[in-house]
Amino acid sequence: MIKRLIPVIKVLSIVLIAAAILLELWMVTTGTDRRQTSSTWFWLITLERFALVAHAIEGTVAAGIAPSRQRSPLLAWIYVFGVGTVGLQEIWQAPRIPPTTD
Repeated sequence: MIKRLIPVIKVLSIVLIAAAILLELWMVTTGTDRRQTSSTWFWLITLERFALVAHAIEGTVAAGIAPSRQRSPLLAWIYVFGVGTVGLQEIWQAPRIPPTTD
């Protein structure tokens, strides 16, 4: 059941993170401050900023463990920033490849 939801979660996460980035860009370009908005928008903006920070932290964790899974840290960061915890779990569960000693 949950495995069937993973693709839906990934797509939804990418759409919502893209919307959060666009909302931040809109606020920067218009000069709107969070305190200048209604209470509903205030909580929405607070939630989107929390999500952006959480995804950035998850991406940083993924970038840190990516080399031990033979993945590019930058691509791992971008992927996990977009899809969130599901992507971090995928990278975390990938088999570790020990470093080669020459």
